[in-house]
Amino acid sequence: MTPAATPATRPPAHCWYRTNAQGETVRLAIYLPMFLRKNERYRAFGKGRFARIILSSPARKFEAAVAHVIAVIGAPPITSGVWKLTVHTVWDKQRHVGPSVPHGDSDASLSAIKDALQNGGAIDDDVRIITDETFNYYRKGERGLYAVLERLDMAEPPTLLPPDMLAAMAAAATLPPPKPKSRVVKAARKPKAAPKPAKATKARVTRSTTGARRHGLHPPTPSPGTAA
Repeated sequence: MTPAATPATRPPAHCWYRTNAQGETVRLAIYLPMFLRKNERYRAFGKGRFARIILSSPARKFEAAVAHVIAVIGAPPITSGVWKLTVHTVWDKQRHVGPSVPHGDSDASLSAIKDALQNGGAIDDDVRIITDETFNYYRKGERGLYAVLERLDMAEPPTLLPPDMLAAMAAAATLPPPKPKSRVVKAARKPKAAPKPAKATKARVTRSTTGARRHGLHPPTPSPGTAA
């Protein structure tokens, strides 16, 4: 018989969230055996001003899965501070572009997971997430998403821009503006020639009428003003 696994050989239980001394969540992690592509999120119905944009069926399933995991974990909702979100996506396909890389964008589910965390009650407003980082992985036949929220050690988001960004802004102001696109002037069309006047048509006289007049079969037509 195979001996029962001892506590030393069992995989360690994952810590889905951590709290501080005040009982506030400072770290939250969730895992889903699925992810959502950008172009799978919305569906459009109709055309023009009558078109309606709604969440697709895959997007609703994704949000329901996130809400279920959050409810099972039971972490205290995030209602304060500013946060960083790290998203790890596992793809089941590769793309060979020199090195073989996962076949998809690393931020494919970034916007969707932010909204799902808010709608699922993990965080009161996803604008608290002021920075994010994404990573891609490949595992044959597997798909998954691992998202980690971590509280940043700051009371408010930074207001001072980084020095290298200030230098880039100053340098960008000295760059020449883009050239306006040249407008192609189409050649004027030649005016249409005036239509030629229609030729006057002569009245046609049938042979039967002229022959009858020659032989006196029909009396001549009286001219106006003469007695019959």
